[in-house]
Amino acid sequence: MSDPVGIHLDNNGQWHRIGDGANHPVLAGITSVMDGAHEMVEIPSFYVRVEHDEASTTWTISDIERDGYSLHPAFRRPDGSAAPAIRIGAYATGNEDNRPVSKRGLKPWTRQTLIEAKASADSLGSGWHLWSVYELSAIKLLALIDIGHPDMQTALGRGNVDGHGICAGGDSDATWRGLHEMWGNVWQFVDGLTFGPDGTMRVWSADAPSDAKWVDTGTAYGPGTKDGWIAGFHSDAGEGFDLSQLFIPADITGKRDDALVPDWAWGRWGAYESILLHGGYWSSGALAGLWYVSCNRGASYANTTLGSRLAKVL
Repeated sequence: MSDPVGIHLDNNGQWHRIGDGANHPVLAGITSVMDGAHEMVEIPSFYVRVEHDEASTTWTISDIERDGYSLHPAFRRPDGSAAPAIRIGAYATGNEDNRPVSKRGLKPWTRQTLIEAKASADSLGSGWHLWSVYELSAIKLLALIDIGHPDMQTALGRGNVDGHGICAGGDSDATWRGLHEMWGNVWQFVDGLTFGPDGTMRVWSADAPSDAKWVDTGTAYGPGTKDGWIAGFHSDAGEGFDLSQLFIPADITGKRDDALVPDWAWGRWGAYESILLHGGYWSSGALAGLWYVSCNRGASYANTTLGSRLAKVL
């Protein structure tokens, strides 16, 4: 048991670490593991509290249950029970004999639709799935606490973003605690969040995350159809959801120096249901990073610049 650690965003847009996050049991407990043929990164469960004070926000985590803290939704199984840990593919999903695999040295499996990527991940068996917005948000929060700011390209590596074409998993310098190519190389599908024709966001229920239970947040995606540098995050909460845990862009700016996060957010573009894409691809340049998002494509979209990532709830 250790004291909570966290990250504070002040009303001047500056980030401040709270406590020694790098050595906290949750971050120290992140390990690289083999799960059958798959190279995965195991993340232990944690509890989270989000506090808002005017224009500032504080996120803190604990390795044990405390008053005011709730289990992060990434560690809820589809039936609502608590999981001790999750496993995330160390690499974007590769194709080995037409089966999905997380393995170093394989190029990402592209030209799949979201539905096809989900089906191939589910085919691996109990607990396996395409990673979700909750799992990605847990990684974002832990990386923030670990690094102390959101500029991951500067802190960890630029990644494969400078127009050299697709690379094999592990061949770029974009890595955090065993997770490779979290930005750049290929865009990655993220499950559990959609944008309606009017921009209203729907998410998996935080109480039982799966396709079996969606929640209408009643909140429209902040940037709308516009694109820009991320200048704020949604913080609305309601029954079964809390957007303040998901780091979904609410505001954008045309000037990188004025941004809250030095990554880009694309708007919706069209009046149709769209999905969340993460991280950018091999020509994204400075736009890319752990916060880089696109929500201008539908579930039937497939492309050579788009892949996926495996996850497993234990």
